[in-house]
Amino acid sequence: MPDAINPLRFKPSFARQAGAQLLATVVTTMLFGVALGTIIRYFSTHSRNDSLWIKILIAALAVLATLETVFANHQIYLYFVVNNNNQDARNYIPFSMPAKTACIFLAAFLSQLRNGPSKSLALQRNPNRISRHLTTGRRIDPGRCNSKTNTVMWGRVAQNVLSMYLNGAGTAACDILISITLVIILRSTDLVATRRTKTLLEKLVVYAVNRGILTSAFALLSIFLYNFASGTLYYLIPFSANTHIYIISVISMLAAREGLRADLDRSFHVSDLIMKTMSNKTQDVATSQSSAVVEDTVRSLQYHIFTPA
Repeated sequence: MPDAINPLRFKPSFARQAGAQLLATVVTTMLFGVALGTIIRYFSTHSRNDSLWIKILIAALAVLATLETVFANHQIYLYFVVNNNNQDARNYIPFSMPAKTACIFLAAFLSQLRNGPSKSLALQRNPNRISRHLTTGRRIDPGRCNSKTNTVMWGRVAQNVLSMYLNGAGTAACDILISITLVIILRSTDLVATRRTKTLLEKLVVYAVNRGILTSAFALLSIFLYNFASGTLYYLIPFSANTHIYIISVISMLAAREGLRADLDRSFHVSDLIMKTMSNKTQDVATSQSSAVVEDTVRSLQYHIFTPA
């Protein structure tokens, strides 16, 4: 039975356990389609000016997102199809469950590594303890919910709550730290940056802050559901979806940077055009002045030659 420190707020049931996992898989698969579309678009239109390590990073994120979706669907297929009539088999954890969890944490690590080194350091805290909460927290048989399985599962809840909090809070804290750092950098450029550079930097900061707000909201929502909807697995929906949110946000930042780079190039072209136009006008003025001097000289010579003394 659940302990007195972490009592269940909802009674475990098939809908709250298996149904929540099914919803999480559906949402994950839908977001994977969106993430895959952004990845394909990135490599087809936005990757030509990026370094090799960024391309490798995006390719690794694509592989992790694909594996997570495959493992999630494999887990659901085993539960609802292969082991549909085998209640004992449902108590065993398939390999796809910890594999999916590993993909989630690796994708978050790589995504945060792309946005700032401080975030990658924060996500390295006790990965074994953090990954253990899913393998133990989902061992309960949603169909039967027998007392023995409940006792084994909820006896470990107190050990896993801290891991879940560290995961979500660490992810949110790293995103917020990156956003604050970018704002500080922006404020430090008030005196040394041109107006054009400052405008482009402001756009990048806005994109980064919006990305941090979105990913932090999903991470904090996982903590909220884990604590206030205990006895259910609905926290898996934002927890699993956050991987694809990270990937979409990273590629969106790269695409936005490409657009800002194009704007910067166009602004230089306009400046060059203005300078060229001014130079041409200066040359035209000089030429017209020289022509006027020559014309006056010729007229003066004609006057002295053809005028009798």
